[in-house]
Amino acid sequence: MDNYTKKLLEETAEKIYMKELRRMIWKEWTRPGLKGNDHLVLIGMASHFGLTEFARELKANLDQMCSIKNECMDEA
Repeated sequence: MDNYTKKLLEETAEKIYMKELRRMIWKEWTRPGLKGNDHLVLIGMASHFGLTEFARELKANLDQMCSIKNECMDEA
């Protein structure tokens, strides 16, 4: 296998992995009964695994949920 094909396969695998990771985090995020600290853990996971933009989206979503519920979390 030439280097170009190998690199292309690695990049494709990484994109698939990141997409699947994002899907799994979002599935957990929308699970009923999730508490505030659980949300923070998921934000941390997204950030840790390189999904920084997704982590920002999750944080904005959490901020919006807190303002709708008229609650604030000290950790967030």
